[in-house]
Amino acid sequence: MKRVQISLLSLWLALGASCTFEAITFEEIGITGEPLPYAVIVDGFISTLSAPVQVRLTQPVSVPDSIKSIPITEASLALYENGVLLSAFIAGEEPGLYQSVDSIAGLAGRAYTLEFEVDGIRYSATDTLPTPTTDFDFPAQIRRISDDGFLEFDLAEQNFGYETPSIWTWWEEEMIPFDIYRNERIRSIINHRGNIPAGVFPTSNRGTGISGFPDDALDIYKLDLSEAYYQYLLGRLYETDWQAGIFSTIPGNAPTNVEGGGGGFFWATSVSQWRIRLGELTE
Repeated sequence: MKRVQISLLSLWLALGASCTFEAITFEEIGITGEPLPYAVIVDGFISTLSAPVQVRLTQPVSVPDSIKSIPITEASLALYENGVLLSAFIAGEEPGLYQSVDSIAGLAGRAYTLEFEVDGIRYSATDTLPTPTTDFDFPAQIRRISDDGFLEFDLAEQNFGYETPSIWTWWEEEMIPFDIYRNERIRSIINHRGNIPAGVFPTSNRGTGISGFPDDALDIYKLDLSEAYYQYLLGRLYETDWQAGIFSTIPGNAPTNVEGGGGGFFWATSVSQWRIRLGELTE
């Protein structure tokens, strides 16, 4: 064993001696330290469930861990479907949050464009609402069944190998659709196409779980995504959950569909909904 260890050490030292390293400056790789040229960040979506469309507008910040997002409160917004005006927006309950005047149910195959103006500058963001996939492939795995029949399920936050990217979310009681991403108690998981992307080395298996008795009801939502929004999610994950040391893929700025000098994404999603008993997840 010592001989093997010495041989490996010698090989490592030899490789190190044969390699030369050249310092590279930030300027050579295009890192200037300047903030992103974004004046506004968009976060909002429209779904096939009839509800007011909510959009959040904020200013970009350089250090998100220590600075809270700065809301944009003086903006005018309008939503279009295939170029036809659907609804104007009014201020929501929180600063920087806007809500469409009308409840809207999006239609698959239609292009939805959010147009808005901030400080005299006009922006727009367009996404096409995808066709729903109604396969119920909710990735719950049974962890334990107690003697009294109590069920416990594991749910990984990242699931690979699916043909169609989607987001799953669930709730133990009926909820209004636009609260899907606004309620902190709701957990979500993402199904990804194919295998883990090259350069992704998760340090742990992050997940959540659900539990209850076989007759307990559960509302489950499946949100199908456009290809453009899926690529945006991948960009966000390369910056956050998919970093694990020096061997990870080099993160870059997440893509955006905001034209005019903005960041973030306004997206459209087809939502499929099931109300099931927990016992059905064991069948």
